Amino acid sequence: MNDYKKATYCGNDCIYLDCDDDQPCWGQVEVVEEEYNEDYSYCWWVYVCEGHIDIHDGMGTYIPKPIED
Repeated sequence: MNDYKKATYCGNDCIYLDCDDDQPCWGQVEVVEEEYNEDYSYCWWVYVCEGHIDIHDGMGTYIPKPIED
């Protein structure tokens, strides 16, 4: 299966990288949303890996890396 892969476009890491040793990042990192400051004068993209996508989407569940055959 995929190892951890930084975002293809810019090489950014998952926002959860190094947050929890029991929930390591894995898979492709992708942009999942765009956030803005209070007056919308500045925005930034939020990057999340395959293992943390549900945590970020509010589902609250880490997706373990699939076991390779």
